[in-house]
Amino acid sequence: MRTTSLLFALAVLFAGASCGGPGGGGTSFFIDTSTNKARAEKNLSVDFELSAGQTLALELPHGSIRVQTAPDAKPNAKVRMSLGAPTQEQADEYLARFDFTAEAAANGQQLGLRGERVVIEKNGGRTEYYPSADVVLTLPEGVNVNLRTQSGDVDTSGMLAAAELESAYGSVKLRGARGAVRAHSKSGNVTVSDVEGDLDAKSGYGVVNAKNVRGRSISLSSSSGNVALSQSSADEIKVETRYGSVELEALRGNVAGKSSSGRVTAADLQGEQLRLESGYGQVIAKNVEGALNASSSSGDVSVENGRGKLAIASRYGALRARGVWSAVSAESSSGSVEVRALPGSTLSDEWRLKSGYGAVRLFAPTDIACELDATTRYGEARCEFALTIEAGARAKDGELRGRIGAGGPRVTLHSASGDVGLLRHVEN
Repeated sequence: MRTTSLLFALAVLFAGASCGGPGGGGTSFFIDTSTNKARAEKNLSVDFELSAGQTLALELPHGSIRVQTAPDAKPNAKVRMSLGAPTQEQADEYLARFDFTAEAAANGQQLGLRGERVVIEKNGGRTEYYPSADVVLTLPEGVNVNLRTQSGDVDTSGMLAAAELESAYGSVKLRGARGAVRAHSKSGNVTVSDVEGDLDAKSGYGVVNAKNVRGRSISLSSSSGNVALSQSSADEIKVETRYGSVELEALRGNVAGKSSSGRVTAADLQGEQLRLESGYGQVIAKNVEGALNASSSSGDVSVENGRGKLAIASRYGALRARGVWSAVSAESSSGSVEVRALPGSTLSDEWRLKSGYGAVRLFAPTDIACELDATTRYGEARCEFALTIEAGARAKDGELRGRIGAGGPRVTLHSASGDVGLLRHVEN
């Protein structure tokens, strides 16, 4: 369905014809682009009134939109219109029916193409001739924009206020806004930077990339492209893709990063709640501070230089973590588990490390105090700390239970089929 729609839109664009735009009724259309051998063009310059705080709205069936701002810019639209038809006479006649106008709206200006489309019915089908228009807008800083096109790019630069940008079959770019930003493309890339406000950036089949965003809420998503966010902060940050990778860097706030089938990487995160999740890829985190929950259905999970609460899990991958921990939960159904607790780590509650079919090792600082419960069905249990066993208790193969130091919360190490051990952490 998507491929058909895309080919259809491209055919319309190159033909200079529009189907199903304003006034369309869902009729099936026949377009023979090979007959449009002539093309007419005209250039327009339209001035209008618009000041900071007001809104400019523009919607195009076909064509690109580019915005540039300046502090004292005089609002203007430069428009290049074009239309293709079988003969030059027809192309000139059809294009002459259209104009580009600016009309005062409730709080700003409404821009757009005005004119009577040409409808040709032939052989049981229908062709509608409608021009494409590439528009370059010059605007003062601090205005709001609402820009939409069906088959072109949207590109803005300069300091806007709030912005809503949308393209069905093109890319969307925004550089600079002091207000909420919504940037969507159904099948193109979305790139956003330098925003002081909430951000909602989304693509159906493209890459989504954002940086330097400051707001209360940041949401980035793609159905089948890579997604990346860097140098940003918000109360809530959500970054998600179904079929691509997620890359997070230098973020502040509660963070949720998820890929249904790709790798998730994160570096320099700080927040109360940090959640990283992959369906079929690795999860790699470095320099993270907060309550970290990192998991993969079938990939390895690796955490380096973490600080705070740790919860990591994988069904079919290995787990590895190194940091200063206040809580630890690490469980793999079929991979090895290795956690290094650096000096400064504290046990305020039970620590649990478990594997179904792999070795389990906890490297702890020399001052650790806990109740140890280390067990394995098919492997060796090992402890490098002095272990006090309760009077009358018997040591068994594959089991080590007792008190270390002054005792404290329980440390549980368990493997169904692998070695388990509580080992001393030694700085390299």
